[in-house]
Amino acid sequence: MGLINSLDDFYTGARAILVKSERYFDLYDQVFAHQFKGAELKEPEEFELTEIARALLEEWLKDPKSLADALGVDEKELLKLSPDELIKYLWID
Repeated sequence: MGLINSLDDFYTGARAILVKSERYFDLYDQVFAHQFKGAELKEPEEFELTEIARALLEEWLKDPKSLADALGVDEKELLKLSPDELIKYLWID
């Protein structure tokens, strides 16, 4: 269709379609540069992992049953946790 004529066009279009929040722009940039420009992919920092855990928490607040099912845990057990405990539970090692 001629809509994508360069790597820059692809970058912009893919980011618009794939990234749903501004907080993930930097992560998208890193992965894109690694995949298409050979840049070294750095290890995620603690801050980034905390943001991922917080994003999971936000999803859980929207639909606790679905997330509990996806994690293979009892929803009632998750409901007993405080927000900080839940973030620690969702923390990805």
